Amino acid sequence: MKPKVSALIQTRANTLVLDFPKSIAELRVALLQSGIPEPPRDIFLMDNEGDPIRVKVYGEDELGKHLARIFSETDDLAKVNTVVFLATDPRTELREEMRQSILSDKYGSVGDFLTDVQQMLQKLSGYTESFYFPLSPYIQETFADEPYRVSSEYLAGYEDELLQALEDIRSRDTVNMAQYYNEHCSPKQEAISMDWSFEEIRGQVYGRVDVQLKEPLAPGEKLSMKDWIRGQNSDGAFESFEDHGIAAEDGWLTVSFSGEGQQDFLYDRHEMDCYLAQQLEQGGM
Repeated sequence: MKPKVSALIQTRANTLVLDFPKSIAELRVALLQSGIPEPPRDIFLMDNEGDPIRVKVYGEDELGKHLARIFSETDDLAKVNTVVFLATDPRTELREEMRQSILSDKYGSVGDFLTDVQQMLQKLSGYTESFYFPLSPYIQETFADEPYRVSSEYLAGYEDELLQALEDIRSRDTVNMAQYYNEHCSPKQEAISMDWSFEEIRGQVYGRVDVQLKEPLAPGEKLSMKDWIRGQNSDGAFESFEDHGIAAEDGWLTVSFSGEGQQDFLYDRHEMDCYLAQQLEQGGM
């Protein structure tokens, strides 16, 4: 099941044909070589006379033609890339169901497609393992030389902005974190999905990773997964999160997914409950 979807991109000077999916790096290079400096997420599917960049997405086979119907002018090249990536190589258990859904024009929008994919994955899952980690927020004032540390309580008013920054990172590449983990770690039990988000607990905001699995992890597998997630937070896929500044009341807010000192941890639900109880006993929350 590999739908063939392409885009015809025209500027006043050049014409470019892109086939999907590609890595975001490959997309950026192709666009730059055609004199288009805008990133994929800023290039919308507009095909009107006078538009500086005209984009037309089309399918080259039956499956691709049906898949291309879900895109609209409000979608961008990054979304096209993500959708085709997900439709190109779904899990074996989902392949036929997704194919039939595409051919029957079940999806009226990209949102419908992504929601259905998530629901398909959840049906495969019999167990969810959640992990929690502290966030390190800083404020950079306009005329200050160095940023200063603020508590994670400060983040409670900026959860929507944090989620948008997280979505910006996801849109820059087509990497499926569960697939990436399965391919690089070769675990005995593969992850079905991995989703990074945030959760406010007793006034403080923590990072959270929800992992969908068929059954609970063995102790050794859980330890290996935790090490891998911490690596992604510190110097992997989410290292750049702190580069996504947020305009805050007191200045420019940046957040790192790596804790500091003894506050650098990755706990499962039980460990997190014990940590919170300990903090409550010590009067820290």
